[in-house]
Amino acid sequence: MKEDYIKQVQKELYLTRAHTKEVLRDLDEAFESAAQHGESVESVIARLGTPHEYAGAVNEQFASEVLKRRVRRKAFTLLIALAAVLCVGIFMYAQQQRSADGVIGQADAATQIFVGGGTVDPVWLFLAVGILLAIVALLLWRKLK
Repeated sequence: MKEDYIKQVQKELYLTRAHTKEVLRDLDEAFESAAQHGESVESVIARLGTPHEYAGAVNEQFASEVLKRRVRRKAFTLLIALAAVLCVGIFMYAQQQRSADGVIGQADAATQIFVGGGTVDPVWLFLAVGILLAIVALLLWRKLK
């Protein structure tokens, strides 16, 4: 029960790793100290409140740090989304500028020469990277909520 409470608090904290580690260590020490004085885990949880309430109180203590971190996370997520849009845009532009597969030059009518080949167009890499970045941005955005 204590471990579940601490894990829930950890999920709700928006602090640096160092501060989160410190808060969790202090929380564990509070449970240990209460147990040494005969207090049950349930009574400690009742005193501290729900994990959401406790983490909210801690986050308020570090409010400026929490705000800076959230802003940085949102900016990073938007930067990744922008990179995804840019990659897909480059792919779409390159596809529009491309001539038909296997055509050499821009000859008219029956003078077109076709060449067979199995090479992969590197422009497709932009599409793959764009899709991957879009997925990463969506996952990060969901985590921000």
